[in-house]
Amino acid sequence: LISGPLATVAPEAMQEYRISTSTFSAEYGGTGGVLANAVTRSGGNHGHGIGYLYVKNTEIDANDFQRNCGCWLVGTLTPQSLPRPPLHELQPGFQAGGPLRKDRLYASTSLEYLRSRSYGDPVSILLPSTAFLALLANSPGDPNAVRALNLLRSYPYPVPNSPYLAASESFSLPSFLDRILLLERLDYTPAGGIHHVMARVAASLVERPQFIWSPYQGFDAPLDENTFSVMGGVTSNLSPRRINEARVSWSSDDLSWDQPHPEIPSLSSGDGVVLPGSLSSYAYRNRSRAFELNDQLVWSPGRHLVKFGGGLLFRGIVGYLTYGQDGEFVFPGLPQFAASEPLTFSVALDRAALPNVQSPSFDRQYADTQFHLFAQDTWRATPRFTINYGVRYENYGAPRNTGPAKDLLVQPAAGATGLAGATLVPESGNQPVYSADNLGWAARLGASYALTRNGRTLLRGGYGIFYDRPYD
Repeated sequence: LISGPLATVAPEAMQEYRISTSTFSAEYGGTGGVLANAVTRSGGNHGHGIGYLYVKNTEIDANDFQRNCGCWLVGTLTPQSLPRPPLHELQPGFQAGGPLRKDRLYASTSLEYLRSRSYGDPVSILLPSTAFLALLANSPGDPNAVRALNLLRSYPYPVPNSPYLAASESFSLPSFLDRILLLERLDYTPAGGIHHVMARVAASLVERPQFIWSPYQGFDAPLDENTFSVMGGVTSNLSPRRINEARVSWSSDDLSWDQPHPEIPSLSSGDGVVLPGSLSSYAYRNRSRAFELNDQLVWSPGRHLVKFGGGLLFRGIVGYLTYGQDGEFVFPGLPQFAASEPLTFSVALDRAALPNVQSPSFDRQYADTQFHLFAQDTWRATPRFTINYGVRYENYGAPRNTGPAKDLLVQPAAGATGLAGATLVPESGNQPVYSADNLGWAARLGASYALTRNGRTLLRGGYGIFYDRPYD
């Protein structure tokens, strides 16, 4: 959590990558599965660097086994002979580090860019044909036909030539990606060498230009995800046997896509024909801001290695999901679309405002506070036997609705069982979404024994209680 969620770093900016599974000690928590730690490269007294360029291209890449060789079907090897999918990918980058002031101040910089353009296998999409457009054009006195014709002409598409009202067109759907990864790190050691100060800035800018695709022009929409994190830390040698490490960080993650032309509602046809409009029925945004403090003290008396520490996390989330905001028309088929005779119409309404009819507010804001504490000891009881024991406390709290638009709560009727007679009422104040139990105590115990004197064969075991953070 130091650098926040979804923080991507280029591999060449890594100095060390470590994965701990299942039975890690009390200093780690927040998950019951795998814990990954990445250490970024720092500068030194001598300059160093690397530049690289990765290229993927349809002309130089081999086809894969499933597409080129075949597959087993009912006990028979059936040749596939599918062509390689179009792919053009370019990924340049560099990492460089060195001294800004010898023995005192060092810098390390990493920058990587990825541009990928590929297409999937062709798919068939049913679209209104030339015969359907001619039918609409030959009905100038029908306002519904004129409206449908104007809509189809306003957003051009590959019109299939067919005597039927609809026909299939083949499309290779695009899979495009642009990404920039930037990391800047500074390390400073003041005179005396007691303290070590580190600061780091990381950014990940990701765009999928055609995340939402449509055969009709003007309805494509990109997905953007921009992540920034700033972190500062101080490591202090308090004594030959005591080290303290303190860190503070701020991070931002913004994931969103828009719904093109929201003035046009979602249109769908029961006969499978794709009509003008966005293939996504909603716009989405999730913007998260996090501020975190962490501190731990390491003390090594004799054959013991003792650690104490804790952390505090403040997080705010702002976003929306506008499903049903612009309405949806469902037509039995193309003739009903031409006649403006939908089978159903649906739109999102504010339930709390009923019987008044009005659109709800889709914007939501939440805040969350979390903290943890731990204490552990690693004791080397004998040259071949080591035991680790400790305790950890996790408090995930609960998200609070802090925005002007409040969620609705179910209020059961007095004396009723189940939902009979229940009503929906807005939250009062910054009410938590759910109740937190505040009972996240966890014991940890582990041991290892060297079966051979050279220590190359170890027997390990452990026990622990782990808490996963609720999805919020």
